[in-house]
Amino acid sequence: MHDFVILCRVQLLGLLNSLAPGHRNHGKRRTKGRIALAALGYVVLAVICVGYLFMMGCGLVALGLANAIPVFAVLAGALGGVGFAFAKTRGTLFELTDFDHVMALPVPRRTVVASRLASLYLASVATSILLAGPLYAAYFLETGATVPGVVCAAVTVVLAPAIPVSIAVFASFGLTALAARFRHANSAYIVLTLALITALVVGIYGFSFAMPRQDDAAAMAMVTSLASTASSGIATFWPPANWAASAVTSGSVVSLLLFVGLSLAIPALTLEVIQRNYLALTGMLVARTGRRSGPAQRARADQAARTDAAAPVSMRSRTPFQALLHKEFATMVGVPAYAINCLFGYVFLIVIAIALSVVGLRDLLLSGVIDGVDLSAQDIDAALGQIMLIVPWMFAFFATMSPTAACSVSMEGRGAWIMETLPIPPRTVLGAKLAANAIPVAAVLALCTGVLLGTGQIAPVTALEILIVGFGGFYLVTCIALHLDARNPNLDWSSPNEVVKRGLPVMVCVFGGMAIGFGGGAGTMLLSAVTEVTVGHVVTLAVGAVAIVAGQLIFEHTCRTAKLQY
Repeated sequence: MHDFVILCRVQLLGLLNSLAPGHRNHGKRRTKGRIALAALGYVVLAVICVGYLFMMGCGLVALGLANAIPVFAVLAGALGGVGFAFAKTRGTLFELTDFDHVMALPVPRRTVVASRLASLYLASVATSILLAGPLYAAYFLETGATVPGVVCAAVTVVLAPAIPVSIAVFASFGLTALAARFRHANSAYIVLTLALITALVVGIYGFSFAMPRQDDAAAMAMVTSLASTASSGIATFWPPANWAASAVTSGSVVSLLLFVGLSLAIPALTLEVIQRNYLALTGMLVARTGRRSGPAQRARADQAARTDAAAPVSMRSRTPFQALLHKEFATMVGVPAYAINCLFGYVFLIVIAIALSVVGLRDLLLSGVIDGVDLSAQDIDAALGQIMLIVPWMFAFFATMSPTAACSVSMEGRGAWIMETLPIPPRTVLGAKLAANAIPVAAVLALCTGVLLGTGQIAPVTALEILIVGFGGFYLVTCIALHLDARNPNLDWSSPNEVVKRGLPVMVCVFGGMAIGFGGGAGTMLLSAVTEVTVGHVVTLAVGAVAIVAGQLIFEHTCRTAKLQY
């Protein structure tokens, strides 16, 4: 037990350190400072989330559905950490830089695996407390708190994630085992994940748009019916939620024992299956990595070299820029965390273009699905010119959500010495990194513009604005982020998530994109309201052009000052 506690402490410290952006070689004081700053940000987000969920619980009470709250609370606590656990399982179990040292410890394999998985469960429990706690607070304020009810609620909050997180961990473990036998596993994983994100976004907003427009009384009745149906459906199709709700609302001891027993049995079974196959699967992953430089790979490389030598000179030569560009694209596909976190902006751009081309902005505003927008057809016709000024800035915002170049220098990691020793100028290296990001963004923006223009949803001037402002906003913030990354990269990361999720350059892209998208849209709307719509279009095009020029100047400065010697 003592060994398990020590290993869990190491895992939790690593998790806390990974949640704050920064370099691992910073001093202890700076490390504590950035962790404290990151913790403050998470606290602010947690307060917002708690307030929102508490209001949701009060809303259910107002609808007369107080007894349905425990079911929703258990579901929220159960599903809150599923995505986190699924995404982190592979890295937690297999992507270890200290694997040999850990497995050489005089500690049973079951204890090592349990300590690795414990961090995922503890994170899920924290998420469950954050999501289910406010709902239970609203419930007990309405029904009155009793000691048995509060104890049962506390037990359900702690154990609610156990079953779904175990399923997510086992699914990720199974996919990892499958990936060990599948050559293109990373590409398939990226495509499937992006497809799931797209389906989730389309499903949520599609459901909202499909809701019929009704008066307040009818809408309230529909919401009440949907909430009641959802509660019954959850209780039917997820029996643990029904058992937990029965224990909280009626104090059923049998239901509580069933819930606790199953919530402990499933994780225990998952742990046993994983620890029995842990070494075998790890060996397969290591062997798969070794095959990349094994005899078969060398034979294919020799064959490719002979084919290349037999080809005409004009065909077999590849410039350093082309080789580096190909390498950047291969890095994106080869690192799932890099691709998923930096490529979903392309998906959003395409989804928005298709949605606007199918529904139409005018019909969307008339449908009443946008909260606070209740305009007649005449009002929309009169104001549509000003409303269309927002569209280019919306595309600019989503274009900045694909910043692969922002952290591309840090992504070199411990292999940065290769980049440092290449006999080519920094302009070629950085230019390839920027081009690998700029070319897809420009292509996607052109595709979206063609779709909207072809369906008649936008005018030619708006199409030009989408291209110039969308690319200009992306280019400016990406060049700024690339400058920061080239000046002070994080090359000692142990997980790509430290760079692509919590690195300073990526944060600059996120907040810079928000400032450009929301600030530019609001400013253009106000300007056109004070003057006229034509002035808004002229300013939009001018700002986009200036952003492109400014981004290029920043890139030129980066090429002159970056030494790429770390």
